[in-house]
Amino acid sequence: MIFDHVYTYLLLGILPNWCSLIARFVAPLFVFMLVEGFFHTHSRKDYLFRILGAAAITWIGEIAINLAFHRVDPLTHKMTIYSLLQGNNILVTLAIFLGIMWALELFRENKKRWYYLLLAIFLCFLSLPFEGGLYLLPVLLLFYFAYHKPTIESIGIFVWCLLLFIKAVHTAQVANISLYSSLTFDSEWMMISVIPLIWLYNGQRGKKSWLSKYFFYIIYPAHLWLLMIIKYLFFS
Repeated sequence: MIFDHVYTYLLLGILPNWCSLIARFVAPLFVFMLVEGFFHTHSRKDYLFRILGAAAITWIGEIAINLAFHRVDPLTHKMTIYSLLQGNNILVTLAIFLGIMWALELFRENKKRWYYLLLAIFLCFLSLPFEGGLYLLPVLLLFYFAYHKPTIESIGIFVWCLLLFIKAVHTAQVANISLYSSLTFDSEWMMISVIPLIWLYNGQRGKKSWLSKYFFYIIYPAHLWLLMIIKYLFFS
Protein backbone atom coordinates (compact mmCIF):
# COMPACT_ATOMS: atom_id res chain seq x y z
CA MET A 1 0.00 0.00 0.00
CA ILE A 2 2.69 2.47 1.02
CA PHE A 3 4.81 1.59 -2.03
CA ASP A 4 1.82 2.14 -4.30
CA HIS A 5 1.10 5.55 -2.80
CA VAL A 6 4.77 6.58 -2.91
CA TYR A 7 4.77 5.61 -6.58
CA THR A 8 1.56 7.49 -7.47
CA TYR A 9 2.29 10.59 -5.37
CA LEU A 10 6.02 11.02 -5.94
CA LEU A 11 7.48 8.65 -8.50
CA LEU A 12 4.91 8.50 -11.29
CA GLY A 13 6.82 9.06 -14.50
CA ILE A 14 10.12 8.32 -12.76
CA LEU A 15 9.76 4.60 -12.08
CA PRO A 16 8.56 2.33 -14.91
CA ASN A 17 4.82 2.06 -15.49
CA TRP A 18 4.70 -1.62 -14.53
CA CYS A 19 5.21 -0.55 -10.91
CA SER A 20 1.49 0.24 -10.87
CA LEU A 21 0.81 -3.51 -11.06
CA ILE A 22 2.73 -4.53 -7.96
CA ALA A 23 0.26 -3.51 -5.25
CA ARG A 24 -3.05 -4.22 -6.97
CA PHE A 25 -3.70 -7.05 -4.50
CA VAL A 26 -3.95 -4.57 -1.60
CA ALA A 27 -7.44 -3.17 -2.16
CA PRO A 28 -9.16 -6.56 -2.66
CA LEU A 29 -7.25 -7.84 0.38
CA PHE A 30 -8.69 -4.93 2.40
CA VAL A 31 -12.16 -5.99 1.24
CA PHE A 32 -11.45 -9.63 2.09
CA MET A 33 -10.41 -8.72 5.62
CA LEU A 34 -13.37 -6.32 5.92
CA VAL A 35 -15.72 -9.25 5.27
CA GLU A 36 -13.82 -11.37 7.80
CA GLY A 37 -14.04 -8.56 10.35
CA PHE A 38 -17.76 -8.12 9.66
CA PHE A 39 -18.52 -11.74 10.51
CA HIS A 40 -16.17 -11.93 13.51
CA THR A 41 -16.49 -8.53 15.21
CA HIS A 42 -18.21 -8.35 18.58
CA SER A 43 -19.93 -5.10 17.61
CA ARG A 44 -20.71 -4.18 14.02
CA LYS A 45 -21.74 -0.71 15.16
CA ASP A 46 -18.37 -0.07 16.81
CA TYR A 47 -16.60 -1.51 13.76
CA LEU A 48 -18.52 0.82 11.43
CA PHE A 49 -17.94 3.89 13.62
CA ARG A 50 -14.23 3.06 13.88
CA ILE A 51 -13.87 3.00 10.08
CA LEU A 52 -16.04 6.10 9.66
CA GLY A 53 -14.02 7.94 12.29
CA ALA A 54 -10.74 7.06 10.58
CA ALA A 55 -12.20 8.10 7.21
CA ALA A 56 -13.29 11.46 8.65
CA ILE A 57 -9.89 12.07 10.24
CA THR A 58 -8.16 11.21 6.95
CA TRP A 59 -10.39 13.59 5.03
CA ILE A 60 -10.02 16.42 7.56
CA GLY A 61 -6.23 16.13 7.35
CA GLU A 62 -6.25 16.09 3.56
CA ILE A 63 -8.58 19.10 3.37
CA ALA A 64 -6.34 21.00 5.80
CA ILE A 65 -3.24 20.20 3.71
CA ASN A 66 -4.99 21.21 0.47
CA LEU A 67 -6.07 24.46 2.10
CA ALA A 68 -2.60 25.14 3.44
CA PHE A 69 -1.04 24.69 0.01
CA HIS A 70 -3.96 26.41 -1.74
CA ARG A 71 -4.62 23.56 -4.12
CA VAL A 72 -6.81 24.61 -7.04
CA ASP A 73 -8.84 22.75 -9.62
CA PRO A 74 -6.63 22.31 -12.73
CA LEU A 75 -9.62 23.12 -15.00
CA THR A 76 -10.98 26.22 -13.28
CA HIS A 77 -7.77 27.28 -11.52
CA LYS A 78 -9.91 27.98 -8.47
CA MET A 79 -10.24 26.25 -5.14
CA THR A 80 -13.26 23.95 -5.33
CA ILE A 81 -14.73 21.02 -3.40
CA TYR A 82 -12.94 18.77 -5.88
CA SER A 83 -9.54 20.33 -5.19
CA LEU A 84 -10.12 20.33 -1.41
CA LEU A 85 -10.92 16.62 -1.41
CA GLN A 86 -7.83 15.65 -3.41
CA GLY A 87 -6.19 12.60 -1.89
CA ASN A 88 -6.85 8.93 -1.30
CA ASN A 89 -9.43 7.70 1.19
CA ILE A 90 -10.46 4.09 0.66
CA LEU A 91 -11.80 4.08 4.22
CA VAL A 92 -14.94 5.80 2.94
CA THR A 93 -15.46 2.97 0.47
CA LEU A 94 -14.87 0.36 3.16
CA ALA A 95 -17.37 2.04 5.49
CA ILE A 96 -20.04 1.98 2.77
CA PHE A 97 -19.19 -1.65 2.03
CA LEU A 98 -19.66 -2.50 5.68
CA GLY A 99 -23.07 -0.82 5.55
CA ILE A 100 -24.00 -2.89 2.49
CA MET A 101 -23.19 -6.15 4.27
CA TRP A 102 -25.02 -5.11 7.41
CA ALA A 103 -28.14 -4.20 5.44
CA LEU A 104 -27.98 -7.49 3.54
CA GLU A 105 -27.62 -9.44 6.78
CA LEU A 106 -30.65 -7.70 8.28
CA PHE A 107 -32.64 -8.50 5.15
CA ARG A 108 -31.56 -12.15 5.18
CA GLU A 109 -32.60 -12.46 8.82
CA ASN A 110 -36.09 -11.17 8.04
CA LYS A 111 -37.01 -10.97 4.36
CA LYS A 112 -40.21 -9.11 5.19
CA ARG A 113 -38.01 -6.10 5.93
CA TRP A 114 -37.52 -5.34 2.24
CA TYR A 115 -36.36 -1.80 3.02
CA TYR A 116 -33.03 -3.26 4.15
CA LEU A 117 -32.55 -4.66 0.66
CA LEU A 118 -33.36 -1.26 -0.81
CA LEU A 119 -30.82 0.28 1.57
CA ALA A 120 -28.17 -2.21 0.44
CA ILE A 121 -28.88 -1.41 -3.22
CA PHE A 122 -28.72 2.33 -2.51
CA LEU A 123 -25.37 1.92 -0.73
CA CYS A 124 -24.05 -0.12 -3.66
CA PHE A 125 -24.71 2.81 -6.00
CA LEU A 126 -23.39 5.26 -3.41
CA SER A 127 -20.05 3.42 -3.26
CA LEU A 128 -19.34 3.70 -6.99
CA PRO A 129 -17.91 7.27 -7.10
CA PHE A 130 -15.58 6.68 -4.16
CA GLU A 131 -12.06 5.27 -4.36
CA GLY A 132 -12.09 1.83 -5.93
CA GLY A 133 -15.85 1.49 -5.57
CA LEU A 134 -16.57 0.60 -9.18
CA TYR A 135 -13.94 -2.14 -9.26
CA LEU A 136 -14.24 -3.38 -5.69
CA LEU A 137 -18.03 -3.66 -5.34
CA PRO A 138 -18.16 -6.96 -7.29
CA VAL A 139 -15.26 -8.17 -5.12
CA LEU A 140 -17.16 -7.31 -1.95
CA LEU A 141 -20.32 -9.10 -3.07
CA LEU A 142 -18.27 -12.12 -4.10
CA PHE A 143 -16.46 -12.36 -0.75
CA TYR A 144 -19.72 -11.79 1.14
CA PHE A 145 -21.91 -14.33 -0.65
CA ALA A 146 -19.10 -16.89 -1.05
CA TYR A 147 -17.83 -16.44 2.51
CA HIS A 148 -15.34 -19.17 3.50
CA LYS A 149 -15.54 -20.74 0.03
CA PRO A 150 -12.06 -20.00 -1.35
CA THR A 151 -12.60 -21.98 -4.54
CA ILE A 152 -15.67 -19.95 -5.52
CA GLU A 153 -13.94 -16.73 -4.39
CA SER A 154 -10.90 -17.52 -6.53
CA ILE A 155 -12.95 -18.40 -9.60
CA GLY A 156 -14.99 -15.22 -9.17
CA ILE A 157 -11.88 -13.06 -8.83
CA PHE A 158 -10.34 -14.72 -11.89
CA VAL A 159 -13.44 -14.09 -14.02
CA TRP A 160 -13.77 -10.47 -12.85
CA CYS A 161 -10.10 -9.76 -13.50
CA LEU A 162 -10.33 -11.43 -16.90
CA LEU A 163 -13.15 -9.06 -17.81
CA LEU A 164 -11.06 -6.10 -16.61
CA PHE A 165 -8.11 -7.38 -18.66
CA ILE A 166 -10.31 -7.60 -21.76
CA LYS A 167 -11.52 -4.05 -21.07
CA ALA A 168 -7.93 -2.79 -20.92
CA VAL A 169 -7.08 -4.56 -24.19
CA HIS A 170 -10.17 -3.07 -25.84
CA THR A 171 -9.24 0.40 -24.57
CA ALA A 172 -5.81 0.06 -26.17
CA GLN A 173 -7.40 -0.77 -29.50
CA VAL A 174 -10.02 1.96 -29.39
CA ALA A 175 -7.69 4.69 -28.10
CA ASN A 176 -4.89 3.57 -30.42
CA ILE A 177 -2.35 3.35 -27.60
CA SER A 178 0.12 0.61 -26.76
CA LEU A 179 -1.19 -2.46 -24.97
CA TYR A 180 1.51 -1.96 -22.32
CA SER A 181 0.31 1.57 -21.58
CA SER A 182 -3.30 0.44 -21.31
CA LEU A 183 -2.55 -2.55 -19.09
CA THR A 184 -0.42 -0.49 -16.71
CA PHE A 185 -2.92 2.38 -16.58
CA ASP A 186 -6.08 0.26 -16.24
CA SER A 187 -4.22 -2.01 -13.86
CA GLU A 188 -7.17 -3.27 -11.80
CA TRP A 189 -7.02 -6.60 -13.66
CA MET A 190 -3.98 -7.36 -11.50
CA MET A 191 -6.29 -7.73 -8.51
CA ILE A 192 -5.98 -11.38 -9.51
CA SER A 193 -2.78 -11.39 -7.45
CA VAL A 194 -4.90 -11.54 -4.29
CA ILE A 195 -5.87 -15.16 -4.99
CA PRO A 196 -2.72 -16.77 -3.45
CA LEU A 197 -3.26 -14.70 -0.29
CA ILE A 198 -6.84 -15.96 0.00
CA TRP A 199 -5.55 -19.54 -0.05
CA LEU A 200 -2.84 -18.77 2.51
CA TYR A 201 -5.45 -17.57 5.00
CA ASN A 202 -6.25 -20.30 7.53
CA GLY A 203 -9.31 -18.62 9.03
CA GLN A 204 -7.56 -18.05 12.35
CA ARG A 205 -7.06 -14.69 14.01
CA GLY A 206 -3.48 -13.58 14.57
CA LYS A 207 -2.06 -12.40 17.86
CA LYS A 208 -4.40 -9.81 19.37
CA SER A 209 -2.91 -6.53 20.54
CA TRP A 210 -3.74 -2.83 20.59
CA LEU A 211 -1.17 -2.24 17.86
CA SER A 212 -2.55 -4.92 15.54
CA LYS A 213 -6.08 -3.51 15.97
CA TYR A 214 -5.32 0.18 15.42
CA PHE A 215 -2.06 0.24 13.43
CA PHE A 216 -3.80 0.51 10.07
CA TYR A 217 -6.07 3.33 11.24
CA ILE A 218 -2.97 5.27 12.29
CA ILE A 219 -0.57 4.52 9.44
CA TYR A 220 -3.14 5.00 6.67
CA PRO A 221 -3.87 8.72 7.18
CA ALA A 222 -0.39 9.50 8.51
CA HIS A 223 1.48 8.24 5.44
CA LEU A 224 -0.99 9.91 3.06
CA TRP A 225 -0.62 13.27 4.79
CA LEU A 226 3.17 12.97 4.73
CA LEU A 227 3.23 12.08 1.02
CA MET A 228 0.88 14.95 0.17
CA ILE A 229 3.09 17.45 2.00
CA ILE A 230 6.25 16.13 0.31
CA LYS A 231 4.55 16.23 -3.08
CA TYR A 232 3.31 19.81 -2.66
CA LEU A 233 6.66 21.00 -1.29
CA PHE A 234 9.03 19.35 -3.76
CA PHE A 235 7.11 17.91 -6.72
CA SER A 236 4.56 20.61 -7.61
